[in-house]
Amino acid sequence: MVQGKMLPEFLTEEFARDLDRSDELASFREHFYLKPGTIYIWPIMMIGFYHPA
Repeated sequence: MVQGKMLPEFLTEEFARDLDRSDELASFREHFYLKPGTIYIWPIMMIGFYHPA
């Protein structure tokens, strides 16, 4: 219930938690979880990159 109004089932926290529990890829995603405050820099290859100044 939000501000006294009933929410559709798919908008509830309980539904979201059930969906997370049934997710077959959850353990795969946990492997790539970044802790809060972590800065991740994707390696970018700049070979042959041309930028006119």
